[in-house]
Amino acid sequence: MHSITEYQQAEAKLKLLRALFDNSSDAIEVLDPVTLRFLDINATGCRALGYTREELLSMSIYDIDTTYSAAPQKVLAQLRESGHALFETIHRRKDGSTFPVEINVISVELDRPYLLAITRDITERKALEAAQQDVARRLQRITDFSVLLSSANEAIAQMENEADLLRTLCELATQHAHLRLAWIGQPDDEGWFQTLAAAGAALGYLSGIHISTSAELPEGQGPAGQSWRDQKPVYIFSISQNSHMLPWAQRAETFGMKAGAALPIFRGGKRWAVLVVYHGEENIFDADLQKILTDLAQDIGYGLDRLDILRKEREVNAFNEALLNTQSSGIGVVRFPERILERVNARMLKMLGASSPGELIGQQARAIYPDAATYARVSAVEQTALSEGNGTLRDVPHRRRDGEIVWMDISIQRLDGTDGAQRTLGTYVDVTERHRLMDELARQSLSDTLTGLPNRRALDAEMGKAIARSDRQERLLAVGFLDLDAFKPINDIYGHDAGDDLLKEMARRLQDAMRRMDTIARLGGDEFVLLLEGLRSMDALEQVLARLQAAITQPLHIKGEIVRIQASMGLTIYPFDDGDADLLLRHADQAMYAAKARPGREDGSWVQIYHPDIGNVSMDDEILRRDFLRALASGAVILRYQPLVALTTGLVAGLEALTRWHREDQEVSPERFLPSLGVLERQALG
Repeated sequence: MHSITEYQQAEAKLKLLRALFDNSSDAIEVLDPVTLRFLDINATGCRALGYTREELLSMSIYDIDTTYSAAPQKVLAQLRESGHALFETIHRRKDGSTFPVEINVISVELDRPYLLAITRDITERKALEAAQQDVARRLQRITDFSVLLSSANEAIAQMENEADLLRTLCELATQHAHLRLAWIGQPDDEGWFQTLAAAGAALGYLSGIHISTSAELPEGQGPAGQSWRDQKPVYIFSISQNSHMLPWAQRAETFGMKAGAALPIFRGGKRWAVLVVYHGEENIFDADLQKILTDLAQDIGYGLDRLDILRKEREVNAFNEALLNTQSSGIGVVRFPERILERVNARMLKMLGASSPGELIGQQARAIYPDAATYARVSAVEQTALSEGNGTLRDVPHRRRDGEIVWMDISIQRLDGTDGAQRTLGTYVDVTERHRLMDELARQSLSDTLTGLPNRRALDAEMGKAIARSDRQERLLAVGFLDLDAFKPINDIYGHDAGDDLLKEMARRLQDAMRRMDTIARLGGDEFVLLLEGLRSMDALEQVLARLQAAITQPLHIKGEIVRIQASMGLTIYPFDDGDADLLLRHADQAMYAAKARPGREDGSWVQIYHPDIGNVSMDDEILRRDFLRALASGAVILRYQPLVALTTGLVAGLEALTRWHREDQEVSPERFLPSLGVLERQALG
């Protein structure tokens, strides 16, 4: 009886183990350690592989894992050593599809040796790892690109030899952007590209290659020729699939190049060369890489411009050194510790705007520097020169006698005298033009190239500030959109040069007619925008408009003929028109077209004030409207009642209310002032 109970208990345990075995979330396999045939497998394993248990029991691990054939010896060696092995492989389902798995194998000794394998589907984990790797690769690319630009800018700032600079930039590009080849080419007189610099593992690609700028030749259809002609980047995402690359496709494949790009390089604002790059992967030129290549091509241009400036400066400095005794450079001697100017030459006098040596000699050196910070910079270099013999300083501002600032490069040397006093000799080279050029480049980005007025970009920045000032000061801001009438015939009759001259003259007149606080910008063509700020009242606006009209209507002399021109302007008044900058401009533009639609331009009819139900409202109408609303608010508008008598009875049947308004001691009839009011204002009056 006892043995039967034990048997029953053992049978129950086996059933429990079988249930656990079949319901495990991982596949569990029992294998023969010699043949690796399946001796048992749970339901999870069957579902994962798409076989029945009976089918799998007639199979071995080799039937579901072709890659496993190379692994048994390594796995069995681990099992013999530790009794345990953990590895990843690929399983193949009955339908032929595959999936990654992680297998944990242990050796078990029961009635005989067994291998127990716990297999887990790691498809999701692999996908997550792949996504993480993609993110890591992107971050690494961004890091590499940042290093590339930083290294390129460092090379541009330090290197002064053109060939070395171009070669270094190509090397940096191949290193940090992982390019197979980067080269810079410039066409010769016949339009065939010559290599200026190159770097990369595929340098042999350029040996004997023929690339043209001509669109008529097959050799000119590639990215280099296209980029040169179109003056913009060209990207070849797949060389093998691009028909324009046929002349070079086989050569590119030989050198492992799958994708290419070409970007124009500008020097001194003019097309100068192209940067051509090749990569070993197709479709590699994503937005990040395109951005970095664009920046690199621009940096190369900046570097070349810098070399040109440095070359010119060296030429000037060399010339000045050669003519030092003929006073081509400024020379000044400073005595220490008093730091007074002991001697200056004629060139130094001219640069500092002094008429005689006595204006500088004996003065503290501090007087020629505009601020304490600059004085401290020069003092530090002078101390270096006193201790080490020489020192240099670039881009030092100096104050002329008339207050103007000039910029100089200074070379300072110690003068060893016999009287025991310490002195330095400074050689001064005027580099103000270099600073003027840099300032001009910055100004041009915010200026209209024809008239010198602020452009749309500058206007966008200024309008927000003007609105904020209006709110803060509680003053009116008038935004005007001005368009010259019949400007096109001027161009047609007298030519575009005459039209340009007219625009420049009109810009000058408008500027002169406006107040210092006001702004005028040219949007293009014959369109101008005016910002009239700080207006206390509409009367102040009228005064400005009168000056503007007078400036516009003055006759012009064009090619010996007298020409008169008119303008139409739309105005909107902030905060009455409570919109943002874009809305104010659109309202002013609408009002300008309304003004232009009027048949005449007498008096104030060249200006249209914007309001929601905009129509033919002149400046006089707007003034009348303003005065009426003020009178209404102050009680100066009165009602008079007139009886209405019924003709049939002779009795009073009602009263008629009549609005009466006296303006400047004269009665203004409703027929005069009602049309100047807007729809909503007339509705409010009933």
